[in-house]
Amino acid sequence: CGWYLDCWSGVLYSQAGDRGRDYTRRVKSGGVVEAIHDRVHATISFRVNGVDCGVAFRNVPDEELYPAGLVLGGSLKLLE
Repeated sequence: CGWYLDCWSGVLYSQAGDRGRDYTRRVKSGGVVEAIHDRVHATISFRVNGVDCGVAFRNVPDEELYPAGLVLGGSLKLLE
């Protein structure tokens, strides 16, 4: 379960039923993705290379969420 940005294709998936919803362009190698969980507005949004992509998900529960990433043939670095 969770809320996901597929960086290869730029589409969204979620436990709420999103299945390949268009969101942003593909994130190229070396790109920086920031995930923002706004508990006040119950949203998740992303920034790619410093550019705000807008709200990706709404009605996100006010609970602890943990970042995760899946990389095929590359590398991933999680930052606080």
